Amino acid sequence: MFRKIHRLPVLLLFCLGLTAGGSNVDPLQAELDQAIRSGRKQIVLSQKEYRLTRPVVLSNLRDRVIDGNGARIVVTTATPKRGVCAIILTNRTRGVTLRNFTIDYDPVPFTQGEVTAVKGRQIHFKLDRGYPQLEAGRIGGCHSHIFTASGEWKKNQGDVYGYIKSRGDGTGFVDSTAAPVNVQPGDRIAIDWRGKAGAQAIDMHGMTGYLRFENITIQASPGVAFRCYHGEGGDLFRNCRIERGPRLPGMERDRLLSIVADGIHFGYARRGITVENCDFGWMGDDALNLHGPLQVAGKITGEHTFHLLVPGKITASTIFSRLTPGSTLRMLDPNNYRIIGRYTYCSYRRLPGEEYPVEEAKKLLHRMNSQWSRGIHTLFEVTVKEKLDLPANFVFDIPSVNCRGYRIANNYFHDHRARGLRIMASDGIIENNRFERIKGAAITALAEYSRWGECGWIDNLTIRSNLIRSCGHSQSGPQAAANNYTPGAISVCVQLDDYSKAAAEHRNIVIENNRIEDVPFAAIFLLGVKSGRVTGNTMAGVWRAGYLPGRAKISGLRRQPIEILHSGRIEVHSNTVEAAGRE
Repeated sequence: MFRKIHRLPVLLLFCLGLTAGGSNVDPLQAELDQAIRSGRKQIVLSQKEYRLTRPVVLSNLRDRVIDGNGARIVVTTATPKRGVCAIILTNRTRGVTLRNFTIDYDPVPFTQGEVTAVKGRQIHFKLDRGYPQLEAGRIGGCHSHIFTASGEWKKNQGDVYGYIKSRGDGTGFVDSTAAPVNVQPGDRIAIDWRGKAGAQAIDMHGMTGYLRFENITIQASPGVAFRCYHGEGGDLFRNCRIERGPRLPGMERDRLLSIVADGIHFGYARRGITVENCDFGWMGDDALNLHGPLQVAGKITGEHTFHLLVPGKITASTIFSRLTPGSTLRMLDPNNYRIIGRYTYCSYRRLPGEEYPVEEAKKLLHRMNSQWSRGIHTLFEVTVKEKLDLPANFVFDIPSVNCRGYRIANNYFHDHRARGLRIMASDGIIENNRFERIKGAAITALAEYSRWGECGWIDNLTIRSNLIRSCGHSQSGPQAAANNYTPGAISVCVQLDDYSKAAAEHRNIVIENNRIEDVPFAAIFLLGVKSGRVTGNTMAGVWRAGYLPGRAKISGLRRQPIEILHSGRIEVHSNTVEAAGRE
């Protein structure tokens, strides 16, 4: 997952300013501007390679086709201190098709090398020639990734977090927050800096929608490959690839990573997306994220009004500015996110000069991932149609901006960190996909309110006819497993701090005719599902790990291929288990 949503306005102004420089405009931007001014609906690029010093910006563009004609687009100015997008679509750009090109970065937005020693929590390394070198000193905001000597993700080794201590000569060490479980000299290591210099290969914001991405290959990105916030949705991704790029001049070893964050990340869109016939591999995070926003309420100020706290200092809420009267607000218990009411939205207004004490705001905003605001916030008042009958300080989500209505079909997701699919949206179909060698769970459909402030409870999801093989093994080490809250190759659940009073609010979940092989824990895990069906699935080689996951919080797992906890009426039949047990 990758979120820096409150920086979008600054990023947009920065990028638009860069492209306003007349003769300083890059050749690709100049070629597109000329074609757009001439009124061409079908634009075919003329060069085999374009080298960018700044993003290409497509603003308020409608109903065009931009055909790359096999072009290679290379961003040349990204550094460990400054991320640069390749393409930005903004300002209600809709109905635009982008196709037939490759995006890469030179230099690449990560570095890599060989593990030379492991000393306690320290993982020492020597960087490969031809990759970005790190300045001397203590470096934060980095992610470290461990691979085998042959360049495969290391099994049974969880994610590595911690500062980098660089000597400035191509050597240094990761000061890991936990002792490495399965790291040896001769292993390979990749280090990215998306935590402090993230940007996307293709970024969409400002109410874009109905875009088509066809036959596009992404070989590097300092963040997400395709990211959209605050869009209309309805976008199509077809025959797109995320892959490790070729060796660039001076590189002595093949690349370990493709992009450093998610493949596709959509947040706060009115409609879902279609992803079909794509091949995503070697990313530093999930293949796909779909979610909406968690909102935090303060005091109830009248029969129909309540306070809304938004992190940061803003003049208007991007979410509520797009919300139409009549939309449903789904009110939630802040302790277990049980649905405690549904109310009809009417309007909102900013309350200039009013705010909560910082410490009180911090506590309220904690559920939204308040690291962005440090308690700094803007106060609004929301009006609903019905008379409020709720406790103060509730939280809520908004299903109409949760990327509702999507289809993920006939794709290949493989060899990457984190999860395959991370879904928090309703009315979806996930079918005929292949998932292999993913570090975390293959498919998670969850309400992840309490960690990331992302929503939410899912109505109407079908997961069928997928093949899942050798996924989740990086979560099977004792440290990673202890806090694992998605202990199934397919996990439909909720993430909580306290599971003793978990609510069941996912509805109409169908999991059928999938094949699941070689996984450390359960094949299918349900927690917090009110209604659904699990039928016709085949499971082979489950529970290969020798101990129970989630022991820090989740109780009740029984080492069964299908685990169901804190759920309602689930129809389970006609499933087949082959050779279950430890390896």
